[in-house]
Amino acid sequence: MPSAVASQLTDLVAECVAADSKKLSYCLVYSGYDAVTVENMVQGLSVTLCPLSVLEQYCQQYPAPLDAMFIQESYFAPELILPVELIRIGLPHGTDIPLKKTLTTYGGLLEFDYVLAIKPFSPMATTAFLHAYPAMLRQHQRPYCAVIPFGMPKFDRFVRKCQQVGKPDSIILHLSNLQLEKTDVLLLARQWLPLLLSRFPQYNVIFRPFPADYDRPQIIELVRLGQQFGNFVFSDGPSYIDDYARGAVMLCFRDYSDHLFALASSRPVIRLDENFEPKLQQIAGVLFAENAYNSAATVFNPGKSAAYLLSQFDYILDDKVHPDWCYFSLDMSDSVEAVSAVIQRHLDGTAPFHKLALAAQRHFPREFNYVMACVVSLSRTAVQQNQQLVEVFWHKAVSLLSDWLEQQPVTQYQLEQLARHLLLAPAPCRAYMLESVVDSQGYREFVLRLKTAMHEVLPFSPAQLRFRHAEKDAWLSKGAVQLYGAGELALKLMDNSAFRQHFNVVNWVDQNIALHGRQVHNIRINAVASLKQNPAPILICSVAFAEEIVWQLKQQLQLQHEIFFLE
Repeated sequence: MPSAVASQLTDLVAECVAADSKKLSYCLVYSGYDAVTVENMVQGLSVTLCPLSVLEQYCQQYPAPLDAMFIQESYFAPELILPVELIRIGLPHGTDIPLKKTLTTYGGLLEFDYVLAIKPFSPMATTAFLHAYPAMLRQHQRPYCAVIPFGMPKFDRFVRKCQQVGKPDSIILHLSNLQLEKTDVLLLARQWLPLLLSRFPQYNVIFRPFPADYDRPQIIELVRLGQQFGNFVFSDGPSYIDDYARGAVMLCFRDYSDHLFALASSRPVIRLDENFEPKLQQIAGVLFAENAYNSAATVFNPGKSAAYLLSQFDYILDDKVHPDWCYFSLDMSDSVEAVSAVIQRHLDGTAPFHKLALAAQRHFPREFNYVMACVVSLSRTAVQQNQQLVEVFWHKAVSLLSDWLEQQPVTQYQLEQLARHLLLAPAPCRAYMLESVVDSQGYREFVLRLKTAMHEVLPFSPAQLRFRHAEKDAWLSKGAVQLYGAGELALKLMDNSAFRQHFNVVNWVDQNIALHGRQVHNIRINAVASLKQNPAPILICSVAFAEEIVWQLKQQLQLQHEIFFLE
């Protein structure tokens, strides 16, 4: 994993060792690094080092020598060949990752018994994901995934350092992974660096590129350009915290919703672009304002996240229910049919489902349908400004297909099914998959067949509208309903003739007071409280916040209604 992500784990180890009064034993299990690099990461810590391959081989013959394992969340991490009784605790990789994304997009519900939450999150019904993640695909043992209000060791370190530094004296010029940045970022950085150094000579300008990019010729050239000024500092230490704690402002070239710098220091993050003079004035306004340290960030257990976790660790080891932790129940029934049904539901939809598809493909490596599910999901990755990032997902799709073709051919029926799905993919994705240079004769021949099939078949038409019960494995297909939400999704439903043919909307509500009393499709929009006056099932017209709305209706309004949402 990237060094910046790996440091999350080493920070956790360091904080736990420092705060540990129980004298637990710690082992750092590593893969993809050489032993010397790992030793340098944990200098001075009383911790055992063990390659992942050694641990996996040992566990094939003997009981696991560890009680619990902290694991960094990741899109494409390989499946760990370890006993399911080894407790798995997931660590989000950044402060800007919403908890629900950790649980779903990054596969927390599939891979972890516990997830360490950094910040407060919107409550969700504990049964929100009950039937969404089949037991056969999960890598953990317990019938739930529990969220622990933890915090973040790196945040704790950052806060302490800011307190030590006092008034900041530097400008941070932050350059992210060049694979994630826009293609013109290096040109912009070359223009901005001398501007900052010359305009603000009384401030150090601390330049920190992504560590994996240090040796790129363009980065070396930027460093040489900066070294022509006396107030230039190149930040290349193992952690950015010591340098960033001195920053009055952090400048970057892409959006950061919740960068750790802003959370820990309460100082601003400004995105740079081609509007040089207005941005320079904005930076000057920040620098010459009073800027003493004053963190107002909302993070769990600030300054003592590791101490909190260790003080409660018996709840994890003894499988006891903690009154302050959130336990999301998971169905323990284990069947091939459940896996097939869940994957088919996602194939019928439009959203990516990478982790579920990849888990199914690993579990059933000889089933082409699950290879196809992976390819379809990866093809749905949204096209962004920087296409390099999305191409990581498309490359994974090409690799999966190429690996399959090395073992066995794709039948004509399978080919046509895949072609119908890919016709719905973004045009840049189709071009990438059809034009990729792969050292495989089988893949090149497959592409020729795929191109022909994509000219001969029609794309899949949108699946029939399906409304899934919020708590049970049940569906709503017709009858009287109450709609919750009057946004874009609800309006699309009301414009859908098939929906109006099968459903009778007897009440329509929204939280927005400004909408109350408005007539839409000859139906009056009412306050949420009016749901209590009608026994009809409630249909939530929101995808992004469906689980949170279920919690609100059940816990805050104490409704006993049947609740459904769009699958």
